[in-house]
Amino acid sequence: MISEAISQITAERDAPELYLAHDNIELIEREMKKNYGKWWGFHDDSFNRGSQEINESEYMLPGTIRLINKTLNEFKHGDPYDTLIFLDKSGRPGAYLYRQLVEQLTTRQLLPEGFVPPKVRFMDLGKTDDPWKIRNPETASMMTKMLQISPDEKVLIVDEFKDTGATLNGALAELNKIYGTNPEGTYQFENSHGPFWYRDPEQKLVVDARVFKRTKEFIEELNNSDLKESLAFLAKQLQREEFNKLIEIRMLDIEMSKATTEESLLKELAAEYNNNGGELIFPYNVTRLNPEELRHHLSILAHNNELLDPDSIYNYYHYAGGRFAAPRTGDRKKGLGLYEMMKRMAVLTADMIEQKS
Repeated sequence: MISEAISQITAERDAPELYLAHDNIELIEREMKKNYGKWWGFHDDSFNRGSQEINESEYMLPGTIRLINKTLNEFKHGDPYDTLIFLDKSGRPGAYLYRQLVEQLTTRQLLPEGFVPPKVRFMDLGKTDDPWKIRNPETASMMTKMLQISPDEKVLIVDEFKDTGATLNGALAELNKIYGTNPEGTYQFENSHGPFWYRDPEQKLVVDARVFKRTKEFIEELNNSDLKESLAFLAKQLQREEFNKLIEIRMLDIEMSKATTEESLLKELAAEYNNNGGELIFPYNVTRLNPEELRHHLSILAHNNELLDPDSIYNYYHYAGGRFAAPRTGDRKKGLGLYEMMKRMAVLTADMIEQKS
């Protein structure tokens, strides 16, 4: 009797905060098909569905609700997660669905009082077979600064689905190695096959950060610490167009065996140049910099004799040597359409949960 009572108490304590019945999921799926047609699930004319009726809502919703329940249960037990890390790049749509659903549930006051959702971060981790991911102290240091995860944080790494398990295991080991934390791991979706956006690799708002192997090797082996420091400063403080312009000017001068001055580089950063008074007018992102510090780094760049690829170097310092994904620069219409569908499904789901509460 005592053991039965303990089991009942444990079951009640661990009972999920949120629940969505199968019939509700069917209704949501019908609504999504009605609203988006073949676009829901990317079932265009080139995709052969065969005889199998695919229920995209059934694939995504139970696991996403389970993920939310997992964070709620840890909160209820007094040991909440501080951060959820979704694995780039295909993890973005699932993370968006999770965040939209949490937002909708919060708006409807369906989450426990005092519950603060964990921070959401993204990392391109665990792909040990990717030759572009160079694991070294420098890129690890950049990741540490960008993610700002402390060793005492409670972290949950979320992969979309389990194939071999190698990706999630690699991510757990990598995060432990870099931050000294002991993260937990889970899968958002229960199936062993990928979600529907795997059918079309173009349906993403992020891509691998374009960092050439030569650029990585050059920066990581650069003995001239002054040049490395200046490249890092300029890449982080300036807009991409401004940074690229400075590098291209120096590269052209090298090709023409011409000297570059810090003054000529400084003029390129100016939004306007008053020829009468000789006054340089700079955009805000430049005026907020320390003038002496900026001139120092421009002087270092002006005397550099190495051939550099500006885009690749800029990406190196913005995306931790290629360890993070970068925003897409091409057509974003399809990717944004995917996000619109995720948001709509989150609204429908929250409506269903609210009706049952």
